[in-house]
Amino acid sequence: MLYKLFGLASIGYHFASIGYHLLNAVILIMDFVLLYLLARALAQPRVLALSISVVFMLVPNYSTDRFWIASAAANLSMGLSLLALHAHLQALRRTQSGFWRWETVAVLGALGSGFCYEVFLPLLIVATIFLLALEVKNHYSRSNAVRIFGKAALHQVAIVCAVALILVVKALWASRVPQNIELIGLGFYTGRQILKAGAINYGYHFLLLPSTTWHVLCHYAQPTIMVTSGIIGFAVWARLYTLPNPFTAAAAK
Repeated sequence: MLYKLFGLASIGYHFASIGYHLLNAVILIMDFVLLYLLARALAQPRVLALSISVVFMLVPNYSTDRFWIASAAANLSMGLSLLALHAHLQALRRTQSGFWRWETVAVLGALGSGFCYEVFLPLLIVATIFLLALEVKNHYSRSNAVRIFGKAALHQVAIVCAVALILVVKALWASRVPQNIELIGLGFYTGRQILKAGAINYGYHFLLLPSTTWHVLCHYAQPTIMVTSGIIGFAVWARLYTLPNPFTAAAAK
């Protein structure tokens, strides 16, 4: 596409690269805001929600997928998955009024995230199971256990169907999926790919993050960079923390 637009004129590619990085920065900031809102929606203290969001935005681990043009869909998929989780949580808190308005946003976010980059599907699946268990726990009654579980399960149907649709479409038409295997084999192949993606992204890049960080500190640490980044990071956090909470201010009015 760029070649058709600019041919051999290098200036066009430079402008396209600058535009891409600016857009990617906007999406990364959107991810930061959505993560903060999700943490606050889960009743986490503001200091903890802000700290997690700032560390998430500034931590160098897994930074390739944030800025590498070949992984441009990763940031957008991440933001849409966070939007889906936040909207789904809001829908569950409004089962009497406004449920489907928020749930529609959640489903659209889940579909957009999955079709952009399916690596965040395990997060949606785990979150759905967690929210199902949480709703059952909050409304549990021994006399109405079956009814409560059924009602809670119905509240998760839309998200589950969205995830199932993504898996079916990806399994049948994704270009990297082999097309010469039977349906059962295709199911096993898709399952293995999901487990592999989950092990890499939620194992190596999440559970092993302390080990990775320690390895970097031991072998690649530069005191000047560490001190400078620490000061800048704390300054960013302190400035954001002192800003008025727009939701509290709106409620006060």
